[in-house]
Order: sequence, then structure tokens, then C-alpha cells
Amino acid sequence: NGAVVYLLVATMVVSAGDKGYMDECDMRAVCKSGCTFDAFPDLACTTVDMSVYNGGQVYSRLFAYQPGPTGASSAYQTCLGTAPEDVTGELVYLAGNSEPSARTATCFKSCYDSSDLSDMPLSARQSFQLMDRRNLCASTTESYLLCVSPEDECEQVVYDLGVGEFRTSTVAVLVTVAISVPIQFLFDALFIYTMMIRQMTMSDIATGLRKCGFQMLSIGTVLVHLTMALSQLVQLYLQDGRVNVVYVTYFAATALDQLRNVVFHTLIWYTVARRCGQIEAREVIIKDEGP
Repeated sequence: NGAVVYLLVATMVVSAGDKGYMDECDMRAVCKSGCTFDAFPDLACTTVDMSVYNGGQVYSRLFAYQPGPTGASSAYQTCLGTAPEDVTGELVYLAGNSEPSARTATCFKSCYDSSDLSDMPLSARQSFQLMDRRNLCASTTESYLLCVSPEDECEQVVYDLGVGEFRTSTVAVLVTVAISVPIQFLFDALFIYTMMIRQMTMSDIATGLRKCGFQMLSIGTVLVHLTMALSQLVQLYLQDGRVNVVYVTYFAATALDQLRNVVFHTLIWYTVARRCGQIEAREVIIKDEGP
């Protein structure tokens, strides 16, 4: 059960790291679906050869979301709500003072005003005008949204340990161990308690039923943990999640736990069995004297 618990917790830790980003990026599919519906009967949204520079991120996989023939639909209004009011993104970042914003944007306005750039330093303004290919609102009469394609890259948690796709982080490993140890401790306590229940006679049906019940509970706990771990892994595979990160985190957390066990058991042996070194360690030889 220990291996299953560590696999389950490692999968949940890795999934939780990217879940917030993925939830935001899921709006891209909603807007693409709404655009296709509003464009009926064309059944297609126009892909545009443009790029948007926002918050230090460059988005080039875009489609034009035009309002429907009868006006802006509820889907269009929803996607319009995702477009940032600050069309340039974080001005502090563009001044070179912060990290890029998370790559989770959904839609942008199709143009910008020259006043949007008035407070920007000259170097930042030049960078924006070089990488952002939208038109000035004063030079165009078109009004639509530029939305990011669902196939565009979504922000992910950065893992600093490992090589290539096989990566993890110190935080992920420590969190996995910190969550897994108490769960495994409770299961071990349940297992030990079950083993201590002894049915002295066959007529002691109540004790037998109690022992059997706790045995079923132990087996059920293992099966539940295994089912949850496999379902989380399958979900990651289906969503093209970073399964390799799960495996690296799992093995690293397991190795760390084994190291913790060695240290912990050594301390118990020294402090309890040897009374903090006051009792000399002796080798006990058991001889088999035979019949």
C-alpha cells in the first residue's frame, strides 16, 4: 500500500500544480466553439496571420472571433470579458522589471489606441510595436476579438530538477512525502490493530467478525488508493499531462522516504534500545541445541 499511496499523492501533486493554468486555458476551447457556432453556416473561424504581445508573452496562433449576424452572442460576450483592458499587458514587465505573465490568455481586442503606449518607456514601446502586429484602432473600423487557439501552449509549472521531460522539484517531492507519511501511518496502524485481534475460540463469532471486517477495510483501502492512482494517471495521459514528472516525483519521494526510515530507525535504536549510548551494543547469538 505504501507504493500505491506515494504514486497517488505524486500524481495529485503534479496534477494540482498545472490544474489552475489548465482551467484558464480551457476557455480557449469555449471561445473556439462559440466562434464556430456564431459563424454558422461557414462552420469555421478565420485564422489570422497576426501576433499579440501581452505581458511579455507573444501569441501568434490566433483566430478572429467576429460577432454574429444578429449581434454579439452570449458566448462572444463571455470571451470579450477575458480580453484584458490593458492591451499591452503588464507595463511593469515591459519596462523590464518583472517576470512574464502566465501564458493563459484567451482573447484580446483586435486593435489598440496610441494612448495605451503613452506611459511606456521608449524601449518597451519599441519592443511592443515590433512584436505586436495589431492595428491602431484609429486606422480601422473592424471590431472583433483575436482569440488564442486551443492548440496553443498553456502555462505549466516549472520543475528545476532533472533532464528533459523527466523532471521534478524539491517542493513537489517534499509535499509528496509530507502527505504520504501520515496516510501510510494510519494504514499501518489499522493493519497492526487488525493483526492484534485474536479469536481464541471458534465460538467467539463477534471477535471473528470484527477481525474480518477490519481485514476487508484494509483490502478496500488498498483497492481505493490503487483505483484513484490509476484514474489520475489515465486522466493525465488523456490530457497530455506530464506523466514523466509524476514518475520522477514518485521515485524521488520513495527514495527520500527510505532515507528517512534509515535515519529514524537509527535514532530509535540509539535512543531507546541503547538508552542514548549508555548501554553497550552486544551481538546476541542464538544456538540451536537440537532435540
